[in-house]
Amino acid sequence: MNAQLGNDTDTWKPALGSHAEGNLNGNGIRLLSFCLVHNLFIGSSMFPHKKIHKLTWNSLDGKTVNQIDHTVINRRWRNSLKDVRVYRGADIGSDHNLAVTTIRLSLAASKQQKKQLKYDFAKLLDRDILQCFDATVGGKFHALVELEEEDDIDKEWNHFSSSINEAAKKELGYRKRKQEDWISTQSRDLIAKRKEAKPSLDTKYKDLNRETKASLRYDKKAWYARIADDIQQASANNNIREVYQKKNILIDKTSRRVTQIRDSEGNIIKD
Repeated sequence: MNAQLGNDTDTWKPALGSHAEGNLNGNGIRLLSFCLVHNLFIGSSMFPHKKIHKLTWNSLDGKTVNQIDHTVINRRWRNSLKDVRVYRGADIGSDHNLAVTTIRLSLAASKQQKKQLKYDFAKLLDRDILQCFDATVGGKFHALVELEEEDDIDKEWNHFSSSINEAAKKELGYRKRKQEDWISTQSRDLIAKRKEAKPSLDTKYKDLNRETKASLRYDKKAWYARIADDIQQASANNNIREVYQKKNILIDKTSRRVTQIRDSEGNIIKD
């Protein structure tokens, strides 16, 4: 929004603190008016930091700095806001600095469900492991045959279930979830060089920023290509489990919110 807020706390007191920087501009008036109407408070104006820890934007020539990125919170939760501070050392490939907000909430404790571990059934594709698993399970079933005379179905089921689980734990182990790192060494080197050049914000930084983003785009495309090849190979081997696992990596699971458009009378416009 490029909103500069100024320090007129008498006029905007319910929404503005006493530690904002800059001169009030049109976008600042719009933001402050919006906060007053919707019972919001601008948290970035609340804490008495040094200027360098409040100014969020630097011009490329290094001559102009402003506080134009803000944290807005409902006034009901204002006391939960513990700090808003700018960290200039974080390299995010932008002429804006990283603004970090610290919040502490007191929430009711909820019961934590025990995380269910899954066995690594993919190991059964190995013939040697499959034979060991069959032998382990078969050895445990000898005791199950002796229980059949007792006609205790619960006892038989408990023995059957524990036999399968013990054999799977011994021969297969648990499945380990690992997230593949798609960023190449070349891109990491460029990120490090860009971070070193950030304080100057000169032509060298802009060139490195452009080169770094291009390298990251290439890494992302190469990673997608590897996932697609893995899916094709798993499908050829009839490994349906791996096909679905790889497919879920490529699916964007972010829920998209649909905004309804209403007319002046508040009715939803359908056509």
